[in-house]
Amino acid sequence: MRLQGRVASITGSGSGIGRAAALLFAAEGARILVSDVDVEAGKATVAAISDRGGEAHFVAADVSRADDVEALYAEGEELFGKVDVLFNNAGIFDGADGSVTDTAEGVWDRVVDVDLKGVFLCCKYGVPALQRLLATLQPVSLIALLTTLLLLFGFQGEQIIAQPLIIALLAAPILIQVYFNSGLAYFLNRATGEAHCVAGPSALIGASMLGVGVVVVCRARRRGS
Repeated sequence: MRLQGRVASITGSGSGIGRAAALLFAAEGARILVSDVDVEAGKATVAAISDRGGEAHFVAADVSRADDVEALYAEGEELFGKVDVLFNNAGIFDGADGSVTDTAEGVWDRVVDVDLKGVFLCCKYGVPALQRLLATLQPVSLIALLTTLLLLFGFQGEQIIAQPLIIALLAAPILIQVYFNSGLAYFLNRATGEAHCVAGPSALIGASMLGVGVVVVCRARRRGS
């Protein structure tokens, strides 16, 4: 399952593309934060996911209203502990939205509020949820690093450090995670103009791990010569 352990927020998931995405994401292991202005349709999506063995929760939300969107992510984080995926799907096509000369101003405003402003609000309140999640991943990387160092210098240290391939296999997943976290933090900071997540510490941890691996391998080879 490609989304096992992830929490996905899918707006407008009471019907259409949103519901199809919710069912697909759930089938791939994600827990789904279902939201829609249509309460019955949203609950029907949750029921469909539950019937297939998935997990979902419905929050009634109008994406054109800031209070609704803020509450949506707050409830999702409170219930699931995090939000990993933002699928800002909600949108409308008003039947009265005709040509530029005969569309009423009120219809135009409503379409823009949902289709444009709604995406803005979902990013405004959803991206900080991603940033909070990213911030929690940094200690995880450090813990993984320390665990690997214990393995390197543990009871079987002499046998382990003599095998560069083993060191590489232990270090590679940590380095990948560290630099992925750093890169994601960098792009989030550039996109939002805020600095809630700093890439520097993770990059330093990754570089330190690589340096430790090189030093240990060199020392092991000198001992063996």
